[in-house]
Formats: sequence, structure tokens, C-alpha cells
Amino acid sequence: MLLSTRTSYSIRALYELAKYYGKKPISISYISEKEQIPETYLEQLLFMLKGAGIVSGVRGINGGYVLSRSPEEINLTDILKVTEGDNIISKCLMTGDTCPAREFCPAHDLLIGIQDDFFKYLSTISLQDILENNKSKEGDLPVEKDIP
Repeated sequence: MLLSTRTSYSIRALYELAKYYGKKPISISYISEKEQIPETYLEQLLFMLKGAGIVSGVRGINGGYVLSRSPEEINLTDILKVTEGDNIISKCLMTGDTCPAREFCPAHDLLIGIQDDFFKYLSTISLQDILENNKSKEGDLPVEKDIP
């Protein structure tokens, strides 16, 4: 399975927002520069994530984006369901119970089980886990004076 650039970029953008959670809104330009994500594409991703209730926009001179929930409350399943949809293992699963081959396809139930297990596993990984995992690469989380 190959996850889209949309998913990779979304996780990276949310990682930046998680680093500054509870401090202040972070601008698109900062996230774009830090994570090397084209600004116009990032705007589209943040709009999608906002629609899903994962991020919120803050208007004004010091505006930007913030996480709508704490990093502990946002998991990878939440993100993938926005960026990839509910069916990511196989296109045949997109038709669900209406799949014309469901009755005789030997792989249908197996693929559903794999997808369910995959989402169940990803639901155990939060943005906080990603922050903790990357502490060794970036050092301690930012302090107030370091916030852009």
C-alpha cells in the first residue's frame, strides 16, 4: 500500500501544529518552510483538516492554524480517514456491501479484515506519540520565545 503525498504532508503539517499546541497559531508560511510543503497545497490540506474538525483557523495579524484537540486526542486513523478515505487497502472495498464480486471473491473478507486491523493499529498512534518519537531528532519541544 502506498499512502498519498496528501497524507504525508498532512501528518507533517499536523506535527508542526502539535509542537506548538496551546501556545499560539502557526502560519501557513512557517509550516510550508519548515516542512517543505508548497503553500498552495498546504492551504488545501489545512482546509480539508479544518472541515474534519482536526484543525481550526485563527484570523488576524497573529493568526494561523491550531489543533482543534490536543495531540493526544488526534490519531493517525483520524488523519487517514480525511486524506485517504475509509477504504485504503483495495479499490474493491470502496463498493462495500454492494461489491458485485463479494459473494465469490476469495480476497474480499480478507481485505476487509486487513483494513480494519490497519485502522485499529493506526488509532493507537497519536500526534503526541509522533512528537515524543521525534524528540531525539529535534531536542526538546519549543519554548515560548522560539515560536514564530
